[in-house]
Amino acid sequence: MIYTIWFIFIFFNVILLLIILLNCLIAIVGESYSVVMAEKTNNIYQFRSLLNLEFIEIFGTGVFKENFNQILLISSISEGNDG
Repeated sequence: MIYTIWFIFIFFNVILLLIILLNCLIAIVGESYSVVMAEKTNNIYQFRSLLNLEFIEIFGTGVFKENFNQILLISSISEGNDG
């Protein structure tokens, strides 16, 4: 009888702990996803500009035939919480 009670007690403790830990994991993943989606556009432009710089380094400065009238401003300061 006592083994049955202990087994039920341990089983419910494991289930409760699993639910709590999975809830924490879902919260962490959800927060990380929202941060990534908020920085998505900035990262796209940053990676494209780095790709353009690499292309210019490989093929030289005369590869673009026309003048561009656009400028990309990138800040390294994050406006959200870091941790």
